[in-house]
Amino acid sequence: MSYYLCIDGGGTKTSAFIASVSAPTVVAVGHAGPSNLTFGLNECLAATRAAVRNALTELRNTDLGVETTFPHDGVCFERVWAAYAGCTRQSDRDALLPPLQEMFGDVRLTGDGELLTAPALGGPPQRFVTLICGTGSLALLWEYNGRGAEQLARSGGWGPLLDDAGSGWALGKEAVKSVLMFAANKRDLRTWHGDVLAHFGLDRATGADRLIAASSQLDPVLPSSEADAERKKRIAGCSRIVVAAAEGDDDEALRLLGVVAEQVCSTLASLVETGRVGDEETMLVVAGGLGQVETFWNQVEARFAKHGWRFRTVKMPEPGRSGLETLLRR
Repeated sequence: MSYYLCIDGGGTKTSAFIASVSAPTVVAVGHAGPSNLTFGLNECLAATRAAVRNALTELRNTDLGVETTFPHDGVCFERVWAAYAGCTRQSDRDALLPPLQEMFGDVRLTGDGELLTAPALGGPPQRFVTLICGTGSLALLWEYNGRGAEQLARSGGWGPLLDDAGSGWALGKEAVKSVLMFAANKRDLRTWHGDVLAHFGLDRATGADRLIAASSQLDPVLPSSEADAERKKRIAGCSRIVVAAAEGDDDEALRLLGVVAEQVCSTLASLVETGRVGDEETMLVVAGGLGQVETFWNQVEARFAKHGWRFRTVKMPEPGRSGLETLLRR
């Protein structure tokens, strides 16, 4: 039996999606650690193997005739789309493609942002924008000519040290800064500030003094790339606390959502100017957990209106699943 495989490799998580040619609606999913290519080729390949192995294990649970030995004894991947964060240069693809081909055979290898082009493929020629608002962020401008999508411009996505504005990490960072600001100015902490401190294992009454160290430290047990990814995820995890407080109409939490919503607009501004999009019904494909949050996205769209941008927004909760559906259609 033949199967299709799509790999979504990011800086915090690697996901593998598998579907049978004969049963395309039954999708097995496996997850593993980060596989951003900037962390290193070996780390990327190890996370890929783990994610695919986990997906094959799930596949066995739904199809008892499948052998799950790896790479793919008993499982033939007829089509494979592998997309990774950090895979932007030709030299990156030249290094990564051969070992992937050894594992899977013929592979389509791209950056992870290209997975978001799936909603445009098969439609009319157009220019459109893809936006990732997850743990990290990235915005890309594309032109679809009826055959394939060509990347025209990029904005952001340079990682937490230099950028990742408009992301869950950015919102989590604002939450940490809010706690520090309130404590430094002897203002009463909000209830959700206590939740932020607890998120880092700190006491509400005295924890603010140790918050910088707690939010910045790396786990010494993990390899450096995984430790850095875990620290980023830990800070990004505060975004859920802020969103919950904002949904309860806390004015400080709402202010932080506004700060990060404005960052999204700043990221998109150069693409709007470059691509002459946003002044009519332009498709904007949005992925990432924060981008799916209605309370946050309402703030983003309110700022779109102030700019005079009229995007037709398409939400994509799981880009890897959409990429797999594209493989099955073509």
